[in-house]
Amino acid sequence: MHGNNFNKAIYQFSEMNQSDGTLQSIENIPSEIESQQENGTGAMELLNFRFQARNLSVDWRKLSLIDVDRISETMDIDQLQEYIELVTYASLDELTDIDPLFVKLFRLSQFTIEYLLHSQDYLKLLLNKEKQKISKKDKIVKITEEEIKKVKNENILLKKENKKRRRMLEEQQVRLKID
Repeated sequence: MHGNNFNKAIYQFSEMNQSDGTLQSIENIPSEIESQQENGTGAMELLNFRFQARNLSVDWRKLSLIDVDRISETMDIDQLQEYIELVTYASLDELTDIDPLFVKLFRLSQFTIEYLLHSQDYLKLLLNKEKQKISKKDKIVKITEEEIKKVKNENILLKKENKKRRRMLEEQQVRLKID
């Protein structure tokens, strides 16, 4: 079986890009990320995606206890998450009597899961960056609102002072007319 070569190799995502466009290359991510790299945000680290070696041994007894139909019927995502690492990084090298097409399908599934996990991490990173931006903007808005409130209060005080001085001037004018 040619699985040993697979375990020793590290595959880059760009080598797996399909020409029909069904699997998008990570290189197609907007250039906004490039500006994030210049700012040192770490987004580009996630762009350096590489497929990992498949080196986990399959615990066949544990695997036989999984009720796939129940997971499907109940949408038990927690149970699914529990086995995602095993499915993604399992090595089929120890098995010799498996149809090569099934192995190919399984490996493609592993690549897909790994890329989706990578994409999930990448989107989490972007979400956190956007949350930080929003938080900074919220602070600026709060400070601006406080400044506006201060200016409004100051304006009210100035209007009162102006009104008071206007009355004083009117009283002075009335006194001057009387004199």
